[in-house]
Amino acid sequence: MAEAFRIATGQFSELSDELLRFCAQLGVSGVVLNTPKLPGEQRWEFMDLLHLRTRCEAVGLRL
Repeated sequence: MAEAFRIATGQFSELSDELLRFCAQLGVSGVVLNTPKLPGEQRWEFMDLLHLRTRCEAVGLRL
């Protein structure tokens, strides 16, 4: 059966390890970030976004 929708927590601007663990404990499948604070002043860089994704995936969450 295809996934109809996924449950996520979100609207965070900072992603802490504690928050990631809490989201995983809730049993959600992903997180949504509301304009995360990343290095740089004009744009997000690929490696910064990849780091966010890797941190989420490390605890079983989808970004």
